[in-house]
Amino acid sequence: MGFNIGGFLGGVSEGVNDAILREEERLDEKLTMNRQEASLQRRDKNKERLRKEVLLEELTEQLAVHHTEDQITQMSAKGLGAMKQFATISQAEFAAGRDPRAAYNWNVATADLAPPPMSAQVDNSAKSDDLEKTTIKPTSFGLKRPTQTYKSYATIDESLERNAQAIVTAQQNGDTKKLSELQRRGELLMEQALTQGDGSQFKDASVTSVLNYSYKTYMTGLGYDYDNVENKIANLTTDMRGQVIADNYGYGQSLLRNKKFAADGTINSIATNHKNDANINARAFADKQYVNRGEGLYFQPAPSSNYHVISLPGVQEMNRKEQGAFMKSQFQKYKQTNKVLHGSTVIYQGLTADGKSYKAAGGVYSRNGDRIIG
Repeated sequence: MGFNIGGFLGGVSEGVNDAILREEERLDEKLTMNRQEASLQRRDKNKERLRKEVLLEELTEQLAVHHTEDQITQMSAKGLGAMKQFATISQAEFAAGRDPRAAYNWNVATADLAPPPMSAQVDNSAKSDDLEKTTIKPTSFGLKRPTQTYKSYATIDESLERNAQAIVTAQQNGDTKKLSELQRRGELLMEQALTQGDGSQFKDASVTSVLNYSYKTYMTGLGYDYDNVENKIANLTTDMRGQVIADNYGYGQSLLRNKKFAADGTINSIATNHKNDANINARAFADKQYVNRGEGLYFQPAPSSNYHVISLPGVQEMNRKEQGAFMKSQFQKYKQTNKVLHGSTVIYQGLTADGKSYKAAGGVYSRNGDRIIG
């Protein structure tokens, strides 16, 4: 029986072809499945990316209520989970009457989270969200120590008053850390009082409280004692009168320079009046010191008694603008060889054509602006 090589090869060929077709079908099926799986993965990734974008936008809007763009950028670098925690704590700080920005240690590229001041204030909003788990461990933030909590009062006005009293106590105790915390809280309370009122009184009442608060903290910051019961500066002596006048002028200046008050016409008007009153009091004080020197001693300087005399030869021949510039230059020249303390009396001595002396002007020296008030 002869071997049919053609039939053999034909059979082999058919078998090989069948195997190739089956392999191609298997590969096609696998490729189709891979494509379907890849498509599903891409769809899932797109859904996840979209979800994160929406969450990022929501968190950014929440944080923008309390923080600057740069601060939010620092927060977002920590991830969405951390941002949710930041948003919760910032809102809790604001609700407690504190500046949310003060809860963080701001660095060049990161924001370190401080723990909530009171766990009860965070409420249920601090619970974890299944959408996004934070990858940030609290210990990785360099946490601030919990700051002292402050009692909340019925109105912002009362809170300002209590905060001012606490500042006086902190100054007396030399507690600089607590003083810094109280000052930050006072800034926030003043801003709330001027923009929102206190919820129970007219805005004028809040303005009055802001002014009382700012005056008390300004003066105690300069070292004055303050009687919280009588609500006035305490333990003043007669040799402090010039200093008090100069510092009252400085207080008026501080109000006018405070950007928080720039748009408040009431405060600006009061500040201007405060400065004007200080000028009037400075002239009256200098006049009294001049008279008390007695005949023959009016123009005799007594630096040890904070009484200074500045000579103005030829001032009569000058116009008003020239006189002002000349008085300033003569005073600066006098200070080169004489120590003039804050609150000192300064008398300007003019000379008539026949050589007689007269008091051309007088006032009180203030180191705030290096000027003569009055």
